[in-house]
Parts: sequence; C-alpha cells; structure tokens
Amino acid sequence: MHIATFQMLSGAIATDLECFDDGIVAIGASKATNAGFAFGAIGGAASAVAAQRSLKKGRAAADEAGRSTAASLAESLGVGYTSTDQIADARLEKGFAKARKLIVTTVDGKSTKYQFPSNKLSPDEVARAMAQMLGDRFTNTLG
Repeated sequence: MHIATFQMLSGAIATDLECFDDGIVAIGASKATNAGFAFGAIGGAASAVAAQRSLKKGRAAADEAGRSTAASLAESLGVGYTSTDQIADARLEKGFAKARKLIVTTVDGKSTKYQFPSNKLSPDEVARAMAQMLGDRFTNTLG
C-alpha cells in the first residue's frame, strides 16, 4: 500500500521518495542534470530546470506504473528500492536553519541521508509516514 510521496534532496540530487508499507523507492533526477552547476549561476539555473524535467518524467512513469507496492514500482521504473525488512532504523533530525534530515540506515550499515526544508514539507507528515512504515525502528529527534 502506498503511504506517501516526499520531495527531498539526496546529496544535491532532487529526489522523490515513494514510501510504501513494503519499502521505499527513491526516484532521483538524472545525475547529468547536475553538470551545469560547474558553470556558475546560469549553469545552475539550467541544471535546476533540467532536474525538474527529469523528476516530472519519473513522476509520470510512477503514475503510469501505478503505486501498489514498492517492489512493483521499482521494477517498472528500473530502479532499486529498499524493503522495510532491510531498514534497520530511520531518524528524523534537525539540520542547518530550516533544513531537516531523514537518515535511513539499512541492516548492512549503509546510511542514506535525505534533506528537506521544513517550510516546504511538514516534518510531522514525514514522521507519521515513517512511523507507519517502520514502527519502533523510527526515531523522531525533533520532539
């Protein structure tokens, strides 16, 4: 069952995080869209536009594929996913200024950090979805 979709950053890459009861699918913009940042402000603006186009294609493909399970969405999009069985824990933390961080750690010890601005995405909404997915493996350090 699909729980939520969140727009976050993974590193500097715009990412849609599709949360299901069976796992998480991260649909990121193409890494090639970040190449323009090397060319200053104009290149950065062009990269931001390209990243949004890339994400829109990913969202359209996700809509077309349907959002029944993480495994089926990942398979139809040709991307990987992390099943809830593979997630050891997740933490929601305060970042710099209004930024918030969601850190997902898998059972093999690999951590992935997603960032989002608290004025664009409610930390309470993220906390609710993660708690629904992971239960006591989720920690909200914001309060």
